[in-house]
Amino acid sequence: MFHQLSRLRPDIRSAERRDVLGAFLTLLGLMAGHALMETARDALFLASLPASRLPWVYLAIPAAVLVVDRAQRLVPARLQERNVLSALLLVAAAGTLGFWVLLRSPRPWILYALYAWPGVVATALVVRFWTLVGSVFTVTQAKRLFPLIGAGSMLGAIAGAGLARALSTVVEPRMLLLAAAGILLVTAGGPSLAPRTSAAGAAVPASSGPARRRLAAARHGPREAALIGRMVWERPYVRRVALLVLLSSITLTIVDYLFKSGVARHVPAPQLSAFFSTTYLALNLLSLGAQLVLLPWLVRTMGINRVIAVLPLLLLLGAGAVAVVGGLVAVLALKGPDGALRHSLHRTSSEVLYVPLAFELRTQIKGFIDVLGQRGGQAAASLAILAIAGAGGGERALAVAVVALAAGWFLLTLTLRSHYIDVFRSTLQEKSFRMKMDFPQLDLNSLETLIATLNSRNDAEVIAALELLAEEGRTRLIPTLILYHPSSEVVIHALEIFAAAGRDDFVAIGGRLLHHDDPEVRAATLRAWSAVKPDESLLGASYGDPSPAVRATAIVGLIALGGLAGEEADEAIDAELARDDTESHLALARAIHRQPAPLFERALLRLAESPDRAVQLEVVWAMRAIGGHGFLPALMKMLPQRRLRPAVRETLATLGDPALAALDSALADPAVPLPIQRHVPRTLCLFAPQAAGPVLLRHLLHHDDGVVRFKILRALGRLRRDHPMLDLDRHVLDDAIGQTLAGAFRALDLRSTLARGGAALPVRVTPVHQLVLSMLKDKEEHAVDRLFRLLALRHVAEDFHSIYAGLHSPNRATRDDSRELLENLVQHPLRDPLLGLVDDAADDARLGRARPYYTPAGLTYDGVLQWLLENGSESLRCMTVYHIEELRLHGFLGQLQAVQAEPSSSLAGVIERAVAFLAGTLPAREQLSFEQP
Repeated sequence: MFHQLSRLRPDIRSAERRDVLGAFLTLLGLMAGHALMETARDALFLASLPASRLPWVYLAIPAAVLVVDRAQRLVPARLQERNVLSALLLVAAAGTLGFWVLLRSPRPWILYALYAWPGVVATALVVRFWTLVGSVFTVTQAKRLFPLIGAGSMLGAIAGAGLARALSTVVEPRMLLLAAAGILLVTAGGPSLAPRTSAAGAAVPASSGPARRRLAAARHGPREAALIGRMVWERPYVRRVALLVLLSSITLTIVDYLFKSGVARHVPAPQLSAFFSTTYLALNLLSLGAQLVLLPWLVRTMGINRVIAVLPLLLLLGAGAVAVVGGLVAVLALKGPDGALRHSLHRTSSEVLYVPLAFELRTQIKGFIDVLGQRGGQAAASLAILAIAGAGGGERALAVAVVALAAGWFLLTLTLRSHYIDVFRSTLQEKSFRMKMDFPQLDLNSLETLIATLNSRNDAEVIAALELLAEEGRTRLIPTLILYHPSSEVVIHALEIFAAAGRDDFVAIGGRLLHHDDPEVRAATLRAWSAVKPDESLLGASYGDPSPAVRATAIVGLIALGGLAGEEADEAIDAELARDDTESHLALARAIHRQPAPLFERALLRLAESPDRAVQLEVVWAMRAIGGHGFLPALMKMLPQRRLRPAVRETLATLGDPALAALDSALADPAVPLPIQRHVPRTLCLFAPQAAGPVLLRHLLHHDDGVVRFKILRALGRLRRDHPMLDLDRHVLDDAIGQTLAGAFRALDLRSTLARGGAALPVRVTPVHQLVLSMLKDKEEHAVDRLFRLLALRHVAEDFHSIYAGLHSPNRATRDDSRELLENLVQHPLRDPLLGLVDDAADDARLGRARPYYTPAGLTYDGVLQWLLENGSESLRCMTVYHIEELRLHGFLGQLQAVQAEPSSSLAGVIERAVAFLAGTLPAREQLSFEQP
């Protein structure tokens, strides 16, 4: 037992110790006092009254609880929860002492009241206790700490039952109440150590939020229960939790009745106190074992929402045995799961179900559900027992009822999981709304406004009006007089619009524009004129224009019309290419772009060799307009250029399957330079997803460069976001997930070994040592990033990007909510290693959860250096060589010489220097001056 407690101790953070200790001691004292009261109650009641009276007491308990609950609501909201809990413990101690006095001359009404008293005390105190504790810890803390805090309940029950067993042999049962009162009195000081702050680190608010304000307005009024009831009913998750509490209460009440009525029939009255104390002690010992051993394992392997299905399943089996066999042994077998698991596994897992809820909601509905659900269920069970007894049914009929109720309870737990997950989704996902506004068709007033805008002094407004009229198909409404506009940019836009629409009524004014001062206007006029009224003589007259723009436009126009052909056309193009000025090359590329034809393929390939980025950009757009497959090698060569990359990608996408095949080959060919390969994945996103997806997946696992693999992963994520229905090979993704998880644990393993080696021998802790640790930490974090990207591809319906962001949130509650959602989404065998990787536990504990994806290598410090030298990235290998030299590790001389023989120019100098030093031909290198970033 204490060994299990010591195993839990490392999981308590220093900031949590006071809170956990206070909660643990308070619950221990509360349950010890309750165990003493319960033993005295059962022995005194069944010794004087028949068990058939128990259903009437069950009915009285909910009424008494409602009265107590109403009295608690009179407590001012400004009082701290821990002070209220202390006051309630004092009241419980005083009441228990009062029963000890009254039972000097016992009467039936006193026994009835005594039987209800422990239930009333337990409901009031336990609900208040768990509400206080639940407001302090996040769901991840709750799953880690609640089993330990809940162990206080088990230890208290064991201590109380053990004390009752010892006292029952020497004193009458009434004296157990005096001992209980004393324990409760001492426990009243426990809440001073209990939690004082919320999970967010702020004081627990007394009143906040609209729901709390509405309830505050209705406090003590007839609308209060209706408001809380509506809050419960409107939330599917909360509604199911309430129904679960109700069903469990009904079932457990009938089980309790079956147990006590069976004991009353088979155990003599003088032996009841000893029997009950012994039975409760045994059950509490089993309960403690379940709390410390069974519960943590079940929570880790099954998840909290599946753990709550264990008790109803066992009760279903036990009730079946009672229905078939009957007798005291069968009843004890039915009571066993109840006594062993109700206050351990079931209570702890049920309390965790409330933690994901917002504080305002939790504080209001928890008491409502616990009081009305638990005690209302007790009342419903009492009525059911009376009805079955009145109809002549006995033990077996009640057992059949338990079978039906436990089955319903079990099925309800199975439906809870999806709603439990939705609670966490809602805290991590933000709803986004996009408003799409369709531009209405232009009415007469709008047209008048646009045409009036053509007279604006603002050139940008005029151009916007021109473009809008063109988009709306109202080009005919643009007056040709716009060509007299003083702005060259406006005139060029108008000419392009006229040419695209096939309007030739501008030609009369166009003759004047051929002599415009701006050569770009003259070139635009030539293009527009040639588009609507081809005229070789007009182009020939501009052949000798001194402006490169006009001259290139004329040459390209003549070649496109056939006015220049064959060698004559080649000579004209070559003459322009031979000009040693960028302006001429840019003008030629732009002219080809605006008048594209396959005849210009050779010219574009030569222009692509220009060192000027503006020329290359016009070449790319011209290649896109022409669409020849012969452009692919030139386009691939330009892909690494940042300024050209968007245009190159769009152009490649327009070339279709041949371009896709070329990109696929580029990723597979090690001779293709890495700067090109690293921009291929994003380029593939512009192709049809059903074609690009398999290409990217094919290289995801096998490409040698880590940067390329990461870019492939990002590209797949973009494809999946844009095309959610895209089918990706799940086997490939599963393999990638396994490899990435293993890589993350490997980096953790290597880093942990180096850190331990540095602590064991401080001389190893150099700047290079710290840098290597930092680089391995980066590799681990990058692997986790890749892992979540893969999970997002594998599980398209889940938002793993939000979960990953939540895990890195500065808010503890958000991090724990993300972890809880992750735990419920990922299945075995991936779940435990993945959670171990993202948890903030010690490195050794995280590595202990790596199987089956990774087994710690158990390397020594030198073994890690050897592994990095053989398998690390270039940067890690370089730092490892530095570290070997500065530590004077002569044993690595042979291995360094072997690496030196490899064709690796980036390491040659570093290794040569290290080999020379270790061989004794050079002095030691001065310690590096850089610090860990």
